[in-house]
Amino acid sequence: MSWAKLGSKKSKDTKENGVISRSVTPIPSRPTTPKPPGGPDQFRSGMLTIRIFSGRGLSLAPGVPVPDVIQKALDSAPPARKSTSNRESLQRKRYWWLPYVVLEFDKNEILIDAMGGDLASPVWNYRADFDVSRTSNISVSSYLRTTVTGQDDMGNDLLMARVDLTPMLEGHATRL
Repeated sequence: MSWAKLGSKKSKDTKENGVISRSVTPIPSRPTTPKPPGGPDQFRSGMLTIRIFSGRGLSLAPGVPVPDVIQKALDSAPPARKSTSNRESLQRKRYWWLPYVVLEFDKNEILIDAMGGDLASPVWNYRADFDVSRTSNISVSSYLRTTVTGQDDMGNDLLMARVDLTPMLEGHATRL
């Protein structure tokens, strides 16, 4: 077999509107890539990961005292244990007397109890994954309980901090 024979073979390509096509059904090429209906505001679904590590500088509003039940728990709480090895695993132990977080995204709410720390600097170390189907606000609120867990509803808890965010979800994967 020689290269001359390969090159001399008659081409079956068809030429239409100046465009060579090997397709049996001639389709002219498009000048631009088609866009989904709705234009650039169209949003694709995906996953959003939010990590809540710790708080800094949290405090109650001026003039609001720490509830008695919380102060008693703080006074009787065991001292924070220092890690003796960087290979120890974290266990989610509830410190009900420390501030908790309510994480809200697109009609979903997650209550996150503290794993340690103190009133001003609680540690949560929590990761939440949300299915995203549309743009929505993220709300992170920190509250201090006013009663022992399970004895009353959260309606009387004290707000310590709150932040509302609107994430930019278009395009590439983004870390918040």
